[in-house]
Amino acid sequence: MVMGLYSSVFPLLKNFVLLFEMKEPLIHQLHEEQVKLFKEFLGCYVKPEVILLGTSSLKLKKLDIKTTGNLLKPERMFLGAKATKLIQSLSTRDHVVKTFPKQVEEAYTACGKTLQEKLALSNTFLKAVSAIHPDASGHSITLTFLQKLPNLAPNVLTEEETNTYDLEIRKYQTDDLPEFEDGTRIDHWWGKDDIRKRYPCLCKMVRSLLSCFHGPQVESSFNIMNDIIDNKSGRINIETYNAIQNIKYSLKACEKGAITFHNKKDFLHEGIDPKLVRNMRTSCKQYKLELEMKRSALEEKKKRLNVTTKTAMVTKRKAKELCAKAAKKARKTHQQCIARGSSIAKKN
Repeated sequence: MVMGLYSSVFPLLKNFVLLFEMKEPLIHQLHEEQVKLFKEFLGCYVKPEVILLGTSSLKLKKLDIKTTGNLLKPERMFLGAKATKLIQSLSTRDHVVKTFPKQVEEAYTACGKTLQEKLALSNTFLKAVSAIHPDASGHSITLTFLQKLPNLAPNVLTEEETNTYDLEIRKYQTDDLPEFEDGTRIDHWWGKDDIRKRYPCLCKMVRSLLSCFHGPQVESSFNIMNDIIDNKSGRINIETYNAIQNIKYSLKACEKGAITFHNKKDFLHEGIDPKLVRNMRTSCKQYKLELEMKRSALEEKKKRLNVTTKTAMVTKRKAKELCAKAAKKARKTHQQCIARGSSIAKKN
C-alpha cells in the first residue's frame, strides 16, 4: 500500500523538479509553478474550500493545513489506484487497513507543512521576474512588477539606464509585440533584433535575469558540505549532474554508502548484482551513442561550412616528446664535437 501511494504521489513532486532541469531558462515560471505544485499537493488531502481561501501567495503561506477540520476524511484522501485497490481487497478488520489512513494523514500533513515553509511562495523577486513573460504584457500589475526589478537587481542598470528603462517598460506595455508562440524559448524571443532595438535597457535587465541558473547547477553551487556534488565536478554536464544527484540522494535516504549498499559476504564467489551490470551496460551504451551523435553533428557542420579536414595538430605530449628527442640529439652532437676536439688536441 505504501509503495502504491508513493508511486501515485511522487510524480507530482518529480514533475516539478524535472521541469527546472531543462536547459532553457525558466526562472520566470518558478513562482507560478511553485504555487501550482503546492495547490495540487494540498488537493490530495485538504478540503477544496480551504484551498480556495488561498487567493494570494501570502494567504497560501498562512493557510491552516494542519487542523483536522480542514482536512478531508481519510477515506476521501488521494491514495492512488494501486493502494485503493489493495485496501478494497483486504478486510476492514485488518490491522494494516485500520492504521494506514492515519499514517497517510500524518505523512500528508508533514509534507504539506514542509512545502509551505520551504517553497518561496511569497518571494517578491520571483513574482517580479514572472512579469518578463511576453504574455503578461498589457496589465497594470505587470508594470508594477517591472518597476520593482531595478531595485531587486540593482547591479544590472546604471542610473542613466534606469531612467530609460522606466520609459521602455511603459512603451512595452502598449506596443504591438511579436506573438509568443507555444514552444518558443523566452530567451530567443527577447533576443530578436526588433525587440532588442526597441527596448535595449529592458532587454539588458531580462538577459541578466534569464542567466540565473537552476536545477542541478544550483545544487553544485550551494551545496556547502560537498556531500552531493564536489567542487571537482565543474566540467560535468547537466545530465550527469542530475544522475549523480539522484544516486547520492538515494544513498543518503538509505543511510548507506556505495560499498555497503552492494555489500557481500564473499566478494570472490558471490554473484554480481544483475541490475548493477545492466545499469553499467546501459550507461556505457548511452555514452557511446552520445559521442557518436556529437561526432556526426560535428561532421555535418563541417560539410555545411565546407571545412576541409586538416592534418591533425601535434598534441602537447607529442610536442614534449619531440622537444626531448631534439635536446637529446643536440647533447649527443655536442658531446661528439667535444670528443673530436679533444682527440685533435692530443694529436697536436
